[in-house]
Amino acid sequence: MRENYRRGFASVHPTKALKESTIEEMKRLRIARARDRWRKPVGAIAACLVAFAVSVNASPAFAQSLEGVPVVGTIARVFSVRAYVQQDETKTVRVEQPALEQINEDLALEINARIQQAVDCYLAEANALVEAEKRAFLATGGTEEEFAARDVTIDVSYEVLSQSQDRLSFVLRAAQSDISALKEIKYYNIDLLTGKELTLKDVLGEDYARIANASIREQMAQRAEIPYFAQDAGGFAGVDEETAFYLNAQGNPVVVFAKYAIAPGGYGPQEFEIIAPDAR
Repeated sequence: MRENYRRGFASVHPTKALKESTIEEMKRLRIARARDRWRKPVGAIAACLVAFAVSVNASPAFAQSLEGVPVVGTIARVFSVRAYVQQDETKTVRVEQPALEQINEDLALEINARIQQAVDCYLAEANALVEAEKRAFLATGGTEEEFAARDVTIDVSYEVLSQSQDRLSFVLRAAQSDISALKEIKYYNIDLLTGKELTLKDVLGEDYARIANASIREQMAQRAEIPYFAQDAGGFAGVDEETAFYLNAQGNPVVVFAKYAIAPGGYGPQEFEIIAPDAR
């Protein structure tokens, strides 16, 4: 599979126009990064960027194509702004990073900067952890060859989950193959008519919390086979403005809880489709 992935990217030969558009897009992202207001503290962001930075120009295996990307209506699309495979003696890094264009420019810049920052910080953390593991492995008698045989892979990718004339929902995923806990998932839900990043309140209305909480508790009760954690033991306590969700093909929000968040990890992430009462 890895060889097919490499061959696929190696077969892409960007045109001069494509290269120029890529350079312009990366300039936009660098400008946007300076204005970014994501949740991580400035010091942490700087540490991530200093620890590890992979750019279009620096990647020896860089390949990109904007042809055939998914188009949403006539005003927005998601495309791969960075796509490469990079391999050394200890690991393989595969990145396919999304970006938005043709929507509200300020929002696109902000979201693209958040994505850029999220990818850079995840790669910084994952690479630092691999290096720390390698030092510990060698210090306890392991060899370079034995560590390389672990075939560590760091993946960053995205998927468009739903798209219509007025809304777009996609997810950014990052994971390290040998550490199940080192995973990051971020959902983006965009109103293409206003350029706004949607919240549960936007989708379900002012009474979103009551509607979502009632639906989730009802669905949890129906899944008798899953031993959900009690609320006082860290289980489900209700949704808020930060609760992760995506929009499905029917336009309904699907609330997502990561593994271990509200149930034992063996049951995987827990998803709950929320249908507004007046839509039933």
